[in-house]
Order: sequence, then C-alpha cells, then structure tokens
Amino acid sequence: MKYLNENTPAYKELADLGATLRQLYEDDCNLPSQQSRSTKITELELKAEQICKELGVTLFLQTDPRGASIYIGDDKINDSNYSMYQVVHSSMITNGTKGTAVAAQDTPF
Repeated sequence: MKYLNENTPAYKELADLGATLRQLYEDDCNLPSQQSRSTKITELELKAEQICKELGVTLFLQTDPRGASIYIGDDKINDSNYSMYQVVHSSMITNGTKGTAVAAQDTPF
C-alpha cells in the first residue's frame, strides 16, 4: 500500500479536517443536537471525500471521537478493517497492519 506523505498539502489538509471532525464528533456525542453542527460535519466529510477522490485513495471516516477520524487506503475500507490502513493525523502516520508509527518522510505517496 502507498502512504500519503505528511509533508504534502493534501495530507495537511486532511489532518486539519480530521482534527476538526474528531472534535465535532465528540461534541455530537456529548452536547445537545444542533443542526449547524450536523451541517458542518457533512460539509467537512464531503471535503475530505473530494480530496481523497482527487488523490485516488479510499476514505474511511471513523465517527467514534476516541481516536483518529480519517483513514485512507487503496482498497475498500469498512468498519471491520479500517485499522489496517493509514490513519491521518497531525504529527505522524501509523501503519495499522504492522502496528508501528512510521516517519512520514520515509513513506512517500
């Protein structure tokens, strides 16, 4: 599997989207429902989908706020296998298959 390099603008944008989505997912769990929050979540999810489409990778959105929100891969990702793919977050990427963190500069996309 190819990995998206942390130093690319697309990775940084996905990382920012993921961080914002994670916070919104947490708020959605803990606070009263708000239409404006639901609308913002939908907008950000669609933006992440568009970026991944342009990159030619598959997106999985993990809406459980206890971890990362965005996972990407080159296969069909679903609830039962998403942890085997690249998680996108702000400081490093994790190769779920091996269970180890990998420096982004060592994993070009």
